[in-house]
Amino acid sequence: MPPTHPLPSLRAWLGLGYHRPWALALSLLTCSACADPHPEAPPEDPCAALACYRGVCTATAGAARCLCERGWAGATCRDCAEGHVARDGACVAVVPCAGPCTNGLCVLSGDLPRCLCDAGWAGAACDRCAPGYRADGAGCVPLGEDPCAPDPCPTGRTCVPVAIGSGSGAGDYRCD
Repeated sequence: MPPTHPLPSLRAWLGLGYHRPWALALSLLTCSACADPHPEAPPEDPCAALACYRGVCTATAGAARCLCERGWAGATCRDCAEGHVARDGACVAVVPCAGPCTNGLCVLSGDLPRCLCDAGWAGAACDRCAPGYRADGAGCVPLGEDPCAPDPCPTGRTCVPVAIGSGSGAGDYRCD
């Protein structure tokens, strides 16, 4: 009669004979039910904790960062990039002044471009003399006591001072 084995039910379950005790040991080491209950967790995605508003997250060496869409900036792409302004939920490129600022500088007023005129100049493109100034050659000069000195009229015409607002269209003198 063969010797009694301490695990008869397990031996019967595994279908092992007395002549292969190593098979029982091997089966206990490799069975899936005996696997490590705490397997190594997969590495955590660094982008899982970073929400990119208007861009995509990329991870390099375990560090996450947002690559922003054109016109957007900031750590999470929530700000407008330089040269862009927020308008209706989008960041749009600032368009410089529509035309040249002839005698001035194009600047942003809020989020709209406009011409900031040099002293003595007025108009959307800074191309006419401001009130209190008169044309003098290629520039605008402050109104003096005599708007006809020096004579601004073409040769053969006579400068005649007029009151500002008289409707003459010249502003401070007319050429007769």
